[in-house]
Amino acid sequence: MGLLKKSEPTKPDAPLESPAPFVMPSLEDSSPAYAALIAKRLALNVARDKLQAERRKLEKEIALDTSTALRPAIANLLGDDEDSKSHNFKRVAEIHREVANIDSALEVLRERILTERGKASRIVYDAVRPEYGRRVSAVAKALEAVQAARRDYDDLRNMFEAEDIAWSALGPLTLGWLGDPRDGHIPRFLNDVREAGYYA
Repeated sequence: MGLLKKSEPTKPDAPLESPAPFVMPSLEDSSPAYAALIAKRLALNVARDKLQAERRKLEKEIALDTSTALRPAIANLLGDDEDSKSHNFKRVAEIHREVANIDSALEVLRERILTERGKASRIVYDAVRPEYGRRVSAVAKALEAVQAARRDYDDLRNMFEAEDIAWSALGPLTLGWLGDPRDGHIPRFLNDVREAGYYA
């Protein structure tokens, strides 16, 4: 009598890998031109914030300085060195001009970003079109199932009524919120989806 061969333990099936979650491409990743404009806007805003912080500091120093400020031209005529208060006034005026220039640049940049955003958006939606179509198609398929279930429900309800059966104890449900069975919300949606080419 031969020895029974020991059978190998069955290995469990390897778990199926779930698909990676969909990640929406960003406008910056999709368009270097758009990314450059956004980086420029950030840099200008940082520069503006620094200037405004410097201005506030200088204005506090000016308010605390009780000395008489001389305009640089007068101090020069008198042979005096430019005092710190006059220097601070001069710097505050420079900052106002620099901030005004940055504000003008930001306004131009806003228009350029708006234009580039449209171009970058086209790159994104062209890349995302297959995923969008897949999801729209899934909605359409689910709504077709709802439409079929609604027909079945309406058929049964019509049978009750055709036989003059009192069936209110079952709790009749109204599906009027779906619209007309032939031209309600679902048929219109399905028509739109087919016309857009997302569902056959």
